[in-house]
Amino acid sequence: MKNLGEATFVFGIEIQRHRARGLLSLSQKTYIESILKRFDIKLVGYADANLGKAEDDYISTSGFLFKMAGAAVA
Repeated sequence: MKNLGEATFVFGIEIQRHRARGLLSLSQKTYIESILKRFDIKLVGYADANLGKAEDDYISTSGFLFKMAGAAVA
């Protein structure tokens, strides 16, 4: 047995480490994309970013909508 270094992909899950910030992220993006392709499901994303600001409170606003198979999911 030999040391192959840090794991980056295990059981279809991508692993990303950010040691300096103390973060660990896991992603199943590849698996999700294969399911969407297999069943011909389309994922549509839309984002609306107001890069200006509201003059009364100086807060920018943004919004987003994601649809999968014709239904809103986020």
